[in-house]
Amino acid sequence: MYAWNTVGTTLGAALTYIFLVPRLGLAGTVEAALCLYLILPWLLLAPARWTAHPRSLGATLLAIVALPIILPHHDPRDTNSGQFLYGFQPEAARRSHELLFFEEGPACNVMVTREAQEVSLRVNGKVDASNFHSDMATQLGIAFAAGLLRPQARQALVIGYGSGVTPGAALLFPRTEVTCVEIEPAVYAASEHFTFVNHDPFSSESFTALTDDGRGHIQGTQQTYDLILTEPSNPWIVGVSNLYTSEFYAAVRERLSSDGLLAQWIHTYSMGLDEYRMVVRTLARAFPHVLLFRVSRSDTFLLAADKPLLPSTRELESAQWIVDSTPEMAGDLRRYFGTTDVRSFFLRHLPLSPAALLELAGDEGPLHTDTNMHLEFAAPLHLFQAERLAGELVDGELLAAADGAWYAELFTQLGGGLEQLEALRALRTLYLKAGRTDIAADLVKRALSLAPQDPQLRADRLYLDPPTDPQAYGAELAALVAASELEANRLAVVLGQVDEWERALAVLDALEAEHPDSATNWTNRAITLQGLGRTQEAFGALERALELDPLNESAIQTAARLRAALAR
Repeated sequence: MYAWNTVGTTLGAALTYIFLVPRLGLAGTVEAALCLYLILPWLLLAPARWTAHPRSLGATLLAIVALPIILPHHDPRDTNSGQFLYGFQPEAARRSHELLFFEEGPACNVMVTREAQEVSLRVNGKVDASNFHSDMATQLGIAFAAGLLRPQARQALVIGYGSGVTPGAALLFPRTEVTCVEIEPAVYAASEHFTFVNHDPFSSESFTALTDDGRGHIQGTQQTYDLILTEPSNPWIVGVSNLYTSEFYAAVRERLSSDGLLAQWIHTYSMGLDEYRMVVRTLARAFPHVLLFRVSRSDTFLLAADKPLLPSTRELESAQWIVDSTPEMAGDLRRYFGTTDVRSFFLRHLPLSPAALLELAGDEGPLHTDTNMHLEFAAPLHLFQAERLAGELVDGELLAAADGAWYAELFTQLGGGLEQLEALRALRTLYLKAGRTDIAADLVKRALSLAPQDPQLRADRLYLDPPTDPQAYGAELAALVAASELEANRLAVVLGQVDEWERALAVLDALEAEHPDSATNWTNRAITLQGLGRTQEAFGALERALELDPLNESAIQTAARLRAALAR
C-alpha cells in the first residue's frame, strides 16, 4: 500500500507539473481534479455494479458536465495581484487594472497589467518591473551607470530580464553585445508589452536571450564579460538571496574581464540597516574597489571592480560622446535623471567615498554566504514595518555617512565646472532635507565659486554659512535684497521655518526699505512677527498687505490662521 501511495503521489505530481498545468493552467487543472474526484468512487466499484445505482451515476455524469459551466471563470487578477504583500484589494480595484498578458510558466506566474498609462510586470503577484518613473530610473540607471563608467565595454551580461529596459539600455552603447539570463521564459514573452520603453532588445542582432538560472550560468560558462548587471527580485524572495553571497561574488569576479565591473541592485525599502550593511560588507570582501550609486531613497546599486571605478578624463569624454551621439540614451537620461551631462550624472548619484562606504559596512559582523543565508530569512521581517517601507531608515543612514570632503574630491576627479552647477544645487536640496546643513554649506560654497552672483546661492550662503562680522553680513544681505526680492523672501521664510525669527525679521526689514509696497513682503513680515509673539504688529502687517493687494491669497490665509490661533 505504501509503495502504491508513493508511486501515485510521484506520478500525480509529475503529471500535473509537466502536462496538466502547462496545457490547462492552474484553474483548469483544479477543475480536472474535481472531475477526477467525482469519477474515482465509481472506478473503485466493479462496472457490473454501476447499473445498481443509475441515479447516482447520472448525477455524477451531470456534475462532471456541469462543473466547467458552473464554476466561475478564473480571472488571473484575483490570484496574481500580490494581496499577500500589498494588502486586500476590492474586486473593483483589481478590475481597474487591464489584463494584457498572463502565463503560468514552469518557474512562476507572469502577468502584465495596465492602469491608465502605467504598465506593470507581476511575478507571482509581486510587481517586479514597470514603467513607473522610479522603476524606470532604476532599470535604466544600472545600465547607464555601469556603461558610462566603462564606455569601452563590449560584452555585457544582464541577470534578470524583467521589462527588458535594462538590456535595452545596455544595447544603446555602441558595439556592445548583451546576453541576458532569465529563469522564466514567460518573462521574455511578456516583454512585447514594454517595447514602448525598453528599446526592443529582441530587434537587435547584438542581443542574446538565455533561459537559465543566473547563478548557474555564471558558474557554468567560460565566457568573460566587461559588465555584469544583476537586477533580480528582492532578496527575500526564495532563491534570490544566493545572488548576494560571497560565493556568487567570487564566481562573478572570475567571469569579469580585467577591467570589468559588477553592478548589483539592492533596495533600501523593507530592509534593515544590518542586512544592508551585510550585503556591502560581503561584496567588499570579494572586490578591492566598491562604490555606492544612489538612484533614490528606495534604490541603490553597488558597483564593484578589481580596478578603480571612477572614470579617467578620457573615459569621461568618451562617455559624453556616446550620450551626445545617441538620442535615445540622451532622452532617457534627461527624462529620468534630469541631465545629459555625464559628470553631473555621477556627481549627483555617488554620495559616499569608498572609505565611507566601508566604514558604514563595518569590519565586524557576518557575511552572507551559501551556508548562512541570513538575508533570505532576515529581510522578510522588515516587510511590513512602516518606517522601513519607503526606505527612509537605510537611506537616512547612507546620507548621514556622507562626507563633504568626498564631494570636493569627486568634483575635482570628474573635472567639474560651471556645467555641474545644477547638480550642486540638487545635492544642496537633498542634504538640506536630510538635515546635513554642513554638507549643504560646502556645496553652496563650491557652487558660489562657479557663479558668485547667483541670487539663490547667495541666499543659501546667508542661511547656511553667514559671515560672523555684522557689517559683512549686512552688506551681503543688502546686496541680496537689491539683486532678488524673491530670493530674499525665500531666505526669510527658511529662517522662520527653523525658528530663527530675529534673523528673518532683519531680512524683512531690509526688504521693506527696498520694496515698501510688496504685499508678499508684508505677509511674510506678519508671519515672522507672529513667530516672535508680536501678534498686534502681525495684524498690522497683514492689513498693510491687504491694502496693497486685497486678493492676495497668502495674506488672506495667513489672516485666517492668526484669527484661528487667537480664538484658541
